[in-house]
Amino acid sequence: MTSLAVYLTTENRDEDSEISLTGSILELIKQEQDEENQYRLLSALGTLLTYSSPSIHLANMLEVKMQLNRLQEQTADRERMQIIIYELNSLL
Repeated sequence: MTSLAVYLTTENRDEDSEISLTGSILELIKQEQDEENQYRLLSALGTLLTYSSPSIHLANMLEVKMQLNRLQEQTADRERMQIIIYELNSLL
C-alpha cells in the first residue's frame, strides 16, 4: 500500500485513483488487527494526505479523526503508533 501511495504522488497522479486508494486504506485500517500492518497502512495514509487534497477532503468527510482517536486509545502503550497517529491528525 505504501508503494501505491508513493506512486500516486508522482506527476501522473489521478484524483480518482487517490480517492479510491484512500477509501480502501481507510477500510483496511478499520479491519486490521495486526499492529505492523496498521502502522504500514497509517504510513500509506499519511503519504496520501501529504500530497493529495482530495484524500484530505475524503478523510474529513468520513470523520477519520474519530477513527484515529479510537486507534490511539487502543494503542496507548505503543510509542510509534502514538507518533504516527499524532502526525496524521495534524494533516487533517
